[in-house]
Amino acid sequence: VGGIKEMIHPDDADRCLFKPLPLSLASKLHEKIVETHKDIKPVRHSETPASIRSDIIAFHKQIHQQSSQNSFRRRKSNPKITVCMTHYNRPKGLLTTLKEWKKQTYSNYEVIVVDDESPEEAQKELDETVVPFIHKSGWKLLKVKHGYLGAARNRCVEAATQDTDFIFFTDDDDFVSIDALQSLVDVAQHAQADIVTAFFHQFRATTLEEAIAKKKESIWMFSGGSLAMGSISNPFGGALMLVSVKGLSTIGGFSEF
Repeated sequence: VGGIKEMIHPDDADRCLFKPLPLSLASKLHEKIVETHKDIKPVRHSETPASIRSDIIAFHKQIHQQSSQNSFRRRKSNPKITVCMTHYNRPKGLLTTLKEWKKQTYSNYEVIVVDDESPEEAQKELDETVVPFIHKSGWKLLKVKHGYLGAARNRCVEAATQDTDFIFFTDDDDFVSIDALQSLVDVAQHAQADIVTAFFHQFRATTLEEAIAKKKESIWMFSGGSLAMGSISNPFGGALMLVSVKGLSTIGGFSEF
């Protein structure tokens, strides 16, 4: 039924699969009970983890390539993106992240940084070193009362300009590729999706250069919208995502505590 058969190695299908009928289930259970004292081989997957990972990456590359080749009208529309970046108590890292955002190939975007009531010392450093860069870039800084991630993001959405079409949620310790916004908006419009997330690289580093060198050490991939999978792992994606203003309005924003 469905895609179950495709997930099982062909040589193992007959000995573990059955029709979704009570009699078929009973017959299969009886067959296995009889075999209890014999050697039972574990069921093998038709694909290995490595081949599944390779296929998923290739599939997304193909989608992006097709979207890039056939998206002249979509790129012409050039939708406005507001980047909502939450920050707490790490102004030095924030400045480094913001400098990287200046390298985006996509042009029609603004950045709003939301400081979630950092300690006084960090606030002072923020005002001295980061605020001048934000103002020079034509971006915004919001200082809000400590309310955790959901509240900070909601305040950011409220401060976005009226012509904003998409909101990109990110944090001050997230580094994105220079074509991240272009790629995400291409996919959103190609798939007519209200929410687009992406794979990301996991690394531990103390400098940006070290992070770039290590970015391919591990890739965290998400299988997609499966509620059942959500009980044992995260199949949906990270907090870094592109969301349409219309979709966000329908959802009602983030939960606040």
